[in-house]
Amino acid sequence: MLFKKKLKLLNYNELLRLTFEDLNKRIANKDYVIEVTDFLNDTMKNLNSLYRFNTKTTKVFLLSFVILFHTDIINNRKDDFAKKILLYSGDLVYSFEEMYEKKLSIKTYETFNENLEKYFIFFEKWKARDALILIRPMLQTCFTIDTYIEQLEKKEDTEKEILSLKRNLSKLLHNIKLIGGQQALEFFKNKKLPIFVDEKIFTDTEKVVRRAFWDVFEENIMEKNHKQVPELLKDIKELIKDIVKDETFVNDLDIHINIEHISSIIDTEDFIIDNIKNYMYYLITKLEKIQQPLEDKNTTMFLENINKMIENEEKMEKILRYFFENYFQKLEKIKYITLYIKKNIKIETI
Repeated sequence: MLFKKKLKLLNYNELLRLTFEDLNKRIANKDYVIEVTDFLNDTMKNLNSLYRFNTKTTKVFLLSFVILFHTDIINNRKDDFAKKILLYSGDLVYSFEEMYEKKLSIKTYETFNENLEKYFIFFEKWKARDALILIRPMLQTCFTIDTYIEQLEKKEDTEKEILSLKRNLSKLLHNIKLIGGQQALEFFKNKKLPIFVDEKIFTDTEKVVRRAFWDVFEENIMEKNHKQVPELLKDIKELIKDIVKDETFVNDLDIHINIEHISSIIDTEDFIIDNIKNYMYYLITKLEKIQQPLEDKNTTMFLENINKMIENEEKMEKILRYFFENYFQKLEKIKYITLYIKKNIKIETI
């Protein structure tokens, strides 16, 4: 009876053939989840196991099939966490299949049970991490809006604009709380971004490391770990492309900020401030072309400060942190103002 139910509910080949959308629809079907829950609990009883599934844990179990069969869609970041959740999902699904192939032997059950525990523990870490990664750009936007409100509060006749900005900020914070919970709001209160250091997570039973993003970045550069530099430059390019749609501007950006070349020199002797400063100077000239005129003075000071740091031979980690941290803040402000203008100004066509 159990074997027939498995073929009906969790037929490996049938699930494998389903598209990502169809597999998700099946998991979203309450009747299907209830039926699978009953089946899994009957399996546990048959093995004299005290463990019992509920609809929530059944859904998490079923997601292992989605992660295994559609990892390119689920894990689009291709990082170590993606590899780890794929590994745990595969172990779980394959041990479940083997358990039924070997007619529910105790040995195969023990392997399945061990894989189930590992998968459930890591799934929660993976889900929490994904939530914090998702809220990171939202938090950055919140910081930008909050700073902009502070600037407007120093001026006259800005009450309506401030009220509108505060409403937008409130909506963003509401969404942040929905995604990341109360702890996510703490990042906004403390004006910090969440960060995970994957290597420490894996060597210390996947513990989450939450520290200020730029503190960690600075430490990495200090320790000659430069891998974040091309990633941050790539993020800058994407942000600029979100703001600017001019093809000539974008093509020039792609030519001058060649991520593949930068990635190839990060672990070589060519990775010195004399080479990196050329990228910084170029990006600042781009910034000057897309920012509001009232920001020109601040950007000039920004460039002067970088030059002083280089002239004073300050450490690379200090220079890079100062550049990236301030550049992202400036870009986020430009992006927010651009979206705000597009949303609030009606363009009349004749």
